Amino acid sequence: MILSPRSIPAAEQALHPPRLGRCVALAAPVALIALAGCVDVPEQSPMGGAPMQDAAPPDAAPHDGGDGSRPDVDRVDHDDPAAPEVDGGDPGGGDVEYTGRPEDARPGPESDDERPLFAGLDPVRCPDGGALLPALAACAIIEPLPPLPAAVVMAVAVALPDGRVLVAGGAATAEAPSRADSWVLEDDDWRAGPPLPEPVRGARAVVRDGRAVIIGGLGGPAAGSTVQTIGPDDGGLPSTMLGQPRHRGFSAHRVADRIVVIGGETLGEGVAGVEQAPGPQDAEDAVLEQLAVARRDHAAAVDVDGALWVLGGRDRRGQVRFAPEVLYPDDVEWDAAPGPAGWAFDHGAAAPTGDTVLFAGGVDPDGRVLGRAGVYDHDMQSWLPVGGLNTPQSALVMAPLGDAGAVLAIGPGTLEIFDPVEQAFRLLAAAGPLLRSDPAVVVVDGQVMVIGGSSSGRVLPDAYAVRLEPAEPPAADEDEPEEERR
Repeated sequence: MILSPRSIPAAEQALHPPRLGRCVALAAPVALIALAGCVDVPEQSPMGGAPMQDAAPPDAAPHDGGDGSRPDVDRVDHDDPAAPEVDGGDPGGGDVEYTGRPEDARPGPESDDERPLFAGLDPVRCPDGGALLPALAACAIIEPLPPLPAAVVMAVAVALPDGRVLVAGGAATAEAPSRADSWVLEDDDWRAGPPLPEPVRGARAVVRDGRAVIIGGLGGPAAGSTVQTIGPDDGGLPSTMLGQPRHRGFSAHRVADRIVVIGGETLGEGVAGVEQAPGPQDAEDAVLEQLAVARRDHAAAVDVDGALWVLGGRDRRGQVRFAPEVLYPDDVEWDAAPGPAGWAFDHGAAAPTGDTVLFAGGVDPDGRVLGRAGVYDHDMQSWLPVGGLNTPQSALVMAPLGDAGAVLAIGPGTLEIFDPVEQAFRLLAAAGPLLRSDPAVVVVDGQVMVIGGSSSGRVLPDAYAVRLEPAEPPAADEDEPEEERR
């Protein structure tokens, strides 16, 4: 399935976006894709058999707020972001079981994939050793980057306007004290950058005015509350403070000239809301509205039009939700994009693809790890399933790869690429030094850099980059029917 473009004139889109319902050779014997010099892919499931399939999510339990109210009958198959208001908006009221989903909600559609898809080596069409994405006519090339001076996990990375990359914070192990170090990649090597005012790990980072803005996380005396700004050559600006501390399960995004900070856990305060990170331009900005569903461990992504999508996660009652909401660049209010209740998940990931967003993976309300993936169709104003991850996994990171809508999914179990033509993921690797948890991930000139992280209990200093190159055209006889070639 290929999504059709929005049926709205370009001039109108420019004025206002449409509303919703408004090589390195690896030495390890398990190396799988050739890295520009490079890694091979097995023609079998990474789990040694057929891939795991998403179990059918349970139907949602009925609920009301004790006043007889029920969801609108036209919305019974949706996880509505306004659902908390259906029961009167009382998060602690009575003994009513609250699921965050309308009564009689039906599960969302499941992927019908019957076997894993692989991006295999093709020396004819990918002579530089890359893995072929046949429908996209592209080769995935993986090359090493210089290793960081230190092994780090839970660090952050940003791409600066001048082409350099800055990595900051993290820790030597998941249990070790947070670090205040930063490193700058320039001239194909890392050098020490300015130290952070406060050590931090598990923060989020964006770029503003040519500097890295590092938000929240665990670390120093003001853990979770600091907004630290550093440049590649100096300490930048004095630190500022968030209105609510955010320690984990939150996200931060650049939306137009604003830095929007969403959700997450706050020690002793439950789930945080939405706020704008303080900065010099914020004095006259209108106050952002809160999400209809405050959440943590959600997925979020900014699409090609600059709109911020937030979906999934756990709400203030600890219920796993889908409940997508979107913030357009020129707005302060969130729009709802309801979706199937059976698609509820947390600890998944999202990324832009084409003119929409893709989500994948995570954990469902019953604790099952998911391979499910979906996209939002602007024409149909609904969410559609696409071919999911070949190996279900959570705690993954996704990032756009190139400019054709491909997405790289990096996880502790597999490395996969979403092909926007096939509308499906292809497996690049299932084991080896490419796979890791909690790396720093950054997109630079269309390629995805994966830096540090942990694998098999070890924290890593090494880094690599993935990019797409056009594939050579197929040989003439490849287009002939098989019976004519005999």
